[in-house]
Amino acid sequence: KLLRPMLASPKTDENLRTGLLISLIRTKKGDAASIVADLPKFPKHNANNLKLLLLAKNGVKLSSQQMVDLGLLVRGGGGMPEALRLQAAWIYLKRTGQAQRALVKVLEG
Repeated sequence: KLLRPMLASPKTDENLRTGLLISLIRTKKGDAASIVADLPKFPKHNANNLKLLLLAKNGVKLSSQQMVDLGLLVRGGGGMPEALRLQAAWIYLKRTGQAQRALVKVLEG
């Protein structure tokens, strides 16, 4: 109840918004995606990228454009930290049916 208004407010400091979104990505409790699912676009791209990762991580159905955007995050677009980019990559592989093939390649060396 408290997070949605803070995330949606244009007055919210971007560092605070980023921190809240990263915390939601990392949480293992509740339905974190429902907190941001229907919020409008944020003023900064970084927050929108984190929102996309949060939605993808929590199994929300993504549009074809969101899948393209997720692929861009994997390739380094959006300037996400490596740990979050790695999460995005794994989610992208799973969502596109490439996870098994990627695991085989990794295990083969």
